[in-house]
Amino acid sequence: VFSRFNQGGLTVTGAQAKWMITPASDKGCNFATSFGAQRLKDDFDSANVSFINGLFSCNGNAFGNVHFNVGYAKASGFSGETSYGVALEKSFGALTPHIEVYGSENIDTGVNLGLRGDITKSIQLDGSVGRQEGVSIYSVGLKFRF
Repeated sequence: VFSRFNQGGLTVTGAQAKWMITPASDKGCNFATSFGAQRLKDDFDSANVSFINGLFSCNGNAFGNVHFNVGYAKASGFSGETSYGVALEKSFGALTPHIEVYGSENIDTGVNLGLRGDITKSIQLDGSVGRQEGVSIYSVGLKFRF
């Protein structure tokens, strides 16, 4: 994961893993969890962050796929905080547009619009743009399936 915030020079790099608790289904709902670590660095400081998220998805409805998550993140030297997110996506052939609304205890709600698609059978590319607290956010992600 790589994200860059225009104001303040904040750069986020990290990695995460996802575990499917119940089997994924093209039509139906499932539970999963993701966990990982990130490195946040701005013009003045840096911090390591560990996180865990609970995920609930319902796939194949009239609107596409709907995802809900709640999470907990803890930066080194700081108290932890909870977060939330809701996303909607719908595939159109090889490409999948998506919209996400998210936030946390100490940060205003943000909105991202994005597009993803497969580069190969095992690699997926995802890009998004968004706004949070009056700041533009651009992100690019790679997903490796094995």
